[in-house]
Amino acid sequence: MQIAAHEVVPFEKGDTTRYVEIHELTLAQLRQWLVHAAENPTTDWMSAALLEQGSVADLAHFTDLNPDGAEAYTPSELAHLWDRVKAINAHFFAMLGRLEAGRNQPSSNSKASKTASLI
Repeated sequence: MQIAAHEVVPFEKGDTTRYVEIHELTLAQLRQWLVHAAENPTTDWMSAALLEQGSVADLAHFTDLNPDGAEAYTPSELAHLWDRVKAINAHFFAMLGRLEAGRNQPSSNSKASKTASLI
């Protein structure tokens, strides 16, 4: 049986090393994140636009980094973290891609449309 994936990413800053732990979310946690993201749209355009397929605030759902803690990281460090989040949660992000592709289909009876209603 495979256990949920996780990864610890080190960031060296001068003489100190900070670590961020990334988790593979459970189905329940993924649902909570989607609901939270839909109900709490960010008003911080920089946080919302910096990362592809997510925001800086979203990192808190996938890592042990709190949203305020992200302020200490550079954009390239945050992008690296988000890339690792997407790799560790690859099944989830693949599903999002399928749902997005289904959204662009002309028929509302598609399998992806029916799946989207289950979330």
